[in-house]
Amino acid sequence: MMLILLIKLLKDEITKEHADHIGGVAMGSAALGMGQLEDVKRAFYVTQMPFERPFHLHILGVGALRRMLPFILFKQNGLYKNINISYDSTTHSMSLDNGLFYFSFYNKQLDIVTGKQIVRAHV
Repeated sequence: MMLILLIKLLKDEITKEHADHIGGVAMGSAALGMGQLEDVKRAFYVTQMPFERPFHLHILGVGALRRMLPFILFKQNGLYKNINISYDSTTHSMSLDNGLFYFSFYNKQLDIVTGKQIVRAHV
């Protein structure tokens, strides 16, 4: 709950006028860690945020569906009433580039005995 205490302290330092311009928060794994328990804690902490609803939650670095499960379950169970959720993932956004790199590497493999390029038929 140290994270919530820190957010409350920060909110006390800004004026109500400025606080009204805060529409959400972005949470990443750097704050707590990358385990399943930390994902659940992070998901719960959002419900304790001292901001008015509607509220926007942006989850950073979601590389696998299992990392989204606590947020999805909390949304389905009504714990995230008036909280909009979005996410981003370098893993997802880079998958096309990584796939093209490995695909091109796969098509240009060399035979380790002869050193000649192995030509593969495109499917």
